[in-house]
Amino acid sequence: MFGSLILLPLYFQAIRGEDALGPGLLMAPRGLGVVAGWLVDLR
Repeated sequence: MFGSLILLPLYFQAIRGEDALGPGLLMAPRGLGVVAGWLVDLR
C-alpha cells in the first residue's frame, strides 16, 4: 500500500507528463480514504 504512494506520483509525472500539482490532486482521494478508514477504526 505504501509503495504506491511513492510509485504512482512518479508514474504520473514521468510517463503521463503531469506537473507536480496533477499527481497531488490525483492522490488526494487516496489520502482521504486512509483518513476515513482510520476514523472508522477509532469507533
